[in-house]
Amino acid sequence: MTVYRPEARSAPRLEGGLLRSGRTTLPENAMKTALLVALAVTPVCMLNGVFLSHDVIPKVLTEFFATTALLFLLPHWSRGIGRLWNSTAGKLFLLLATAQCASLLLSTVASHQPGLSVFGSVWRRFGATQQLAVLIVALAFAGTAALDRQWPDTLFRATTISGGVASIYGILQYLGIDPFLDRALYRIEYLGGIVRPPATMGHAIYFAAWLTPVCLIAIACATSDDSAAWRKLHAAVASLSVTAIFLSGSRGALLALVIGGLFFMLRIQGRHARSIRRQLAGAALIVLVVISAVTFSPAGQWIRHRFVQWREDPGGPRLAVWRESARIVAANPVLGTGPETFGGEFRKIESAETSRAYPDFYMETPHNALLDAACAQGLPGVLILAGVFILGLAGPSPRSQSGHVTQAGLQAAIAGILISSAFVSLTIVEAIYLWSITGISLALSLADVQTAAMPVNRMVSRVLLLPAMVLAVIFLATGIALSVPDALYAGLPIAIARRDADRAGWIYAKASQWTLGLPVPGYELSISQQFASLARALVNTPDTAKAWTLSADAAQSAEKYGDQRYSAAYQASMLAITSGDIVRAESEARTSIALAPNWYKPHLFLGKILDATGRKQEAFTEQQLAIQLGPGR
Repeated sequence: MTVYRPEARSAPRLEGGLLRSGRTTLPENAMKTALLVALAVTPVCMLNGVFLSHDVIPKVLTEFFATTALLFLLPHWSRGIGRLWNSTAGKLFLLLATAQCASLLLSTVASHQPGLSVFGSVWRRFGATQQLAVLIVALAFAGTAALDRQWPDTLFRATTISGGVASIYGILQYLGIDPFLDRALYRIEYLGGIVRPPATMGHAIYFAAWLTPVCLIAIACATSDDSAAWRKLHAAVASLSVTAIFLSGSRGALLALVIGGLFFMLRIQGRHARSIRRQLAGAALIVLVVISAVTFSPAGQWIRHRFVQWREDPGGPRLAVWRESARIVAANPVLGTGPETFGGEFRKIESAETSRAYPDFYMETPHNALLDAACAQGLPGVLILAGVFILGLAGPSPRSQSGHVTQAGLQAAIAGILISSAFVSLTIVEAIYLWSITGISLALSLADVQTAAMPVNRMVSRVLLLPAMVLAVIFLATGIALSVPDALYAGLPIAIARRDADRAGWIYAKASQWTLGLPVPGYELSISQQFASLARALVNTPDTAKAWTLSADAAQSAEKYGDQRYSAAYQASMLAITSGDIVRAESEARTSIALAPNWYKPHLFLGKILDATGRKQEAFTEQQLAIQLGPGR
């Protein structure tokens, strides 16, 4: 079989700030290391036992540290931005990044919950701060790739290693081997048991969504890397990642992988294109045979159960959420409701049918990236995101044969992200990959000419260095405000289990201090519920009143800053009853109903309150409404 071998890449690099031969400087090495960390290390970061949000906070910290380093190293990559600006596609990319920055800031200022929009919800931490960091990282990727067209090869190798490690971990999780996480976190006791390995990503759908572009890039590198050993490694990781995606049970990711693979085969050009297509078709057939054998083996029972679930539940709540979310966009077409506010906003407009079908299901996102952007940022947000996809898929092609294959892989990765994002919203990792791959792809297509505006670019970068350092400090402060309380709260369940009210109270107070006075949404709703459980366990002891007080305080904070304010108000209503404050209990129950009109629980509870205060007719009305909205109707 003929193996495509790209041309040698040892030629000297051009001078003048474009591509240089010889050793790189320490700042350049630091810059490239920060970028490698952002793209290859961030996805596999997980610290179980250190952070309560063991999969999200480590990724946020890694992203922030990389962003901070890149801001201090701004003069070393901003020169590449000048090269991008001198090309039509590069200019469009920079304009889209600028528009996204402006849209995020405006939507956050006008947000229905500014704190939530700035810092993000606890489940994904994808607020304006994290999204701005994504844009900075992506610009640094594009600028660096524009200055050194050979360096992305190292980057792709790093992503292959990262994807390989995660794929192996995900496969082991499926097989019942997991030294880090409790298997109960990703096993569903349904239809005889379903296992959906999340690897380091918190949930299988986000794991598979990230692994899709990694797999497609690995496939491209398996045919274009100039090292035979690395070509073999890329091919091996591509096979492992396909297997891991399949075992995750994510239909959207499998569809994205198939369409991305077909896109790559159609996109590659040149005299070796036919040979590459034959090799890929043969490899795909082998992988298909292997995963089919696994499916019908005893080890494939979990995935067979998942197939049954696919047939019985073709879309879950997605179709209803997509249909009803249009009301959020229609009501807020220009600025949206703000990043990360979807969960609470959807409860306000959720139909009785959907609420009845999924009464206690928290719709944290619309499970569609474009719709998520439209709800958060209005029509500008969805147009910007669509523009990134279009630009990434339709960007210019490089002149070299190896460049054609590499860029076909990058564009296939973008196609994979597009398809998978139709079924899942973006997280930090997917957003970094989308924006960064698009920027790198455009940078690699630049003509090999020097940029006349380079000296001016250096001057501009020096002027921007001071505000960049201020922004870096903001990212560091945000990282502290998010991570330290999260680490402290990791010890709260232990204190609750030991009925140690003093220790639990100290953790809560200390975590509140480390938010630095910022309106950071945290775990206050869950904490309120835990303190209430502690109070019930400590009945008739000196610490009982303290536990109830802490529970009420946490509920109040959750109602003010959290992403489930309707549930926090319901919790506050129940707590008011325990303290004998019937007036506040009724007020909080009505607040919960206003925030979630078709949720049956506050109607039921309000009916009990009204009945206890002698308002029998009103109580009957609320209780009948609760019955109509409750599950099983």
